[in-house]
Amino acid sequence: MSVFVTTHTDVGAGNVLSCTEGIRSFFEEHSFWPRDVEQVLLNGKVQKIKILSEGSTEPVQVSVAGKYTGVFKEDSGAHFEVAAYLIDRLLGLNLIPPTVMRRVNGKLGSLQFFVEGGQNPYVTGGAPSQEMKMLDYLIGNTDRTGKNYLVLPGGRQVAIDHGLAFRVGFSRLPIWNVQQSLPRPEVFSRLVALEDLTITNELKGLLSQEAIRNLIARKNYFVTEALKLVRANP
Repeated sequence: MSVFVTTHTDVGAGNVLSCTEGIRSFFEEHSFWPRDVEQVLLNGKVQKIKILSEGSTEPVQVSVAGKYTGVFKEDSGAHFEVAAYLIDRLLGLNLIPPTVMRRVNGKLGSLQFFVEGGQNPYVTGGAPSQEMKMLDYLIGNTDRTGKNYLVLPGGRQVAIDHGLAFRVGFSRLPIWNVQQSLPRPEVFSRLVALEDLTITNELKGLLSQEAIRNLIARKNYFVTEALKLVRANP
């Protein structure tokens, strides 16, 4: 087992934990994930375990501080992995495992909490949840295959592999697709309350201005169309 030299100070990395105090408090209170996992991923000593067989970028499974297992990806999509997690966290979805940007062995990439016990949906059956469909639309993710989400015992779904997100422009979603993507009321309330400035502040340094504008446009469009459905079916 070889030890990786790690640092975490870099452009973009500081934005990983730049949420407001209110968002952080909400995350800590409602998160499905361990409370300290972000800090451990960001600052813990990393040791290589193995190169994972799947994935074009050769993701590396690592041990972090001897406490958690993570997946490190060093590629052009690493910033998108972190940005997708931050949107998930802002909405309290708990679909995407905690993901941070840091250096491992001098290489900047994304480090994501490794979820044990997840199974391929081709084995368990079941399509992506409505909230996962909503998330994919918001972040412009067009790569949701059976290899890109897991199903845990009990049915909870975990969304992974978002290196191809945020690469598409704004597009309208047909109303029947909006209906099939409606989240729980409490999640929708958070989406409605999510301010454009908050999104911009969270993602600057991770995404281009154009990608942030497209995300905001998709968010506002989804909210508008979803409210039409809600008002038509009180």
